[in-house]
Amino acid sequence: MEFWKYLEKKFQRSPSQLLAIKALISSGISVRREQGSARFYSGNIEIKSNAVARGLHTDRRVILELSRKITEDSVLSPMFSRLMPLPNLGVASRDMGFGAIEIIPISAYIPGIVAGVLGIIAREGINVRQVIVDDPEISSDPRAVIVTDRPIDSSLIPEIRMVNGVRAVVIL
Repeated sequence: MEFWKYLEKKFQRSPSQLLAIKALISSGISVRREQGSARFYSGNIEIKSNAVARGLHTDRRVILELSRKITEDSVLSPMFSRLMPLPNLGVASRDMGFGAIEIIPISAYIPGIVAGVLGIIAREGINVRQVIVDDPEISSDPRAVIVTDRPIDSSLIPEIRMVNGVRAVVIL
């Protein structure tokens, strides 16, 4: 069964837990059984369940029950034990001397959007440092952020906008 459908079926009676589980995935927060109980981690840093609950604007009991369900599930436990957070260099790119653009798609399901944009960037001899693409199953407004080793010349923006599936381009 496809992963997202599995999640929806498993948490169909608990919409608050489904929202929380998507937020954990989006944030790269892992859930692992350590010393007999389920614990939350950002990389190797443990996060207390009450902090997770506050961050997700939900009750601590919802989070505790969710962590138990995750660690006891043969599909979710291995996946959640491997999640890792990913730094988004796009938000700090200017401070680091990098360039960054955000691609807003017409639809995130159109194939080749990122490939088309990267082709234009590569043709100009600009090195790409990072590409982050939102999963449309998690984000209601998925976008792609492309971080480059130097700012992208504004003269390329019209060409990037012409890539099939691109609705808009934002220079970050």
